[in-house]
Amino acid sequence: METALESFSRSIVDLNAGEIVAGHSASQTSLKQSEAAFFDPSLLALLYFPDDQKYAIYVPYFLPVGLPILLSIKSIINIIKNKEKTD
Repeated sequence: METALESFSRSIVDLNAGEIVAGHSASQTSLKQSEAAFFDPSLLALLYFPDDQKYAIYVPYFLPVGLPILLSIKSIINIIKNKEKTD
C-alpha cells in the first residue's frame, strides 16, 4: 500500500510539472500496487464471518419483511382450507 500511495503522489507531482510520461508511468505503478494489495490472499480470511455475526447483521433486515410474508401465507392457507370445507 505504501508503494501505491508513493507512486500516486509521484504521479500527481509529475503531472503538475508537465511530465506526462513519468506521471502516467507512476500512475500505472500505483494502480498495479493497489490491485496487488486489494487481492492479497492474507485479506481473504477477513471476508468470512462467524455465523452468529451473520445472524446479528441479517436478522434486523429480514425479520421485518419476513413476518408479514409468513402471516400472509398463513392467511392464504386458512382461506384455502375454509374454501375446501364449504365445497
